[in-house]
Amino acid sequence: MRLKESLITRGQFINGWLSATASLFLTALVYPVLRFLETPGKDVRPTNVALPLKDYALALNSAALFPFGSRPGLLIRTEADEWIALDAVCTHFECTVRYDSGARHIHCPCHNGFFDIHGRNTGGPPPRPLERYQVRIEGDALIISREGAA
Repeated sequence: MRLKESLITRGQFINGWLSATASLFLTALVYPVLRFLETPGKDVRPTNVALPLKDYALALNSAALFPFGSRPGLLIRTEADEWIALDAVCTHFECTVRYDSGARHIHCPCHNGFFDIHGRNTGGPPPRPLERYQVRIEGDALIISREGAA
C-alpha cells in the first residue's frame, strides 16, 4: 500500500510561510502610519449636560465620574464647597483619571500622571492640562458646560 503523495512540496510550504510573514510585517509597518495620517473624528461631546443634584450630592472633598457625551467627566466638590468639573480623560494616553481625596490631586493610573484639582498637569507624562468645564446650579440640577459654550 502506497502513501498518498504530499500535496505541496517543502519548498512551496517555506515560500508560502515567508510570504505570509512578510505580509504581516509590512502590515505592522504601514498600519501605524495610516492611523497617524487619518483625520481625527469630529468632537461629538455636547455643549452642556444637566445632572440631577440629588444623584451627585457629593460630600466635601470627594468626586464622582459623570457622562459627558461619549466621554467621562470628573466632578469634584472641594473642601471649600466649590464645584469643579473636568474632562476625565488623561491628555497622555486617554486613560480615565481618578480623584485622590487623601492627596487632594487627580491621578492617572496608566503611566502615573498627576494633575491638581483644577486640572493642571503637575507630574508624570501628561503633556497638557485636563479640559475644565463650567459648573452652575440651577434649581435641583448641576449644569456642566464646556468653556466658551453656554
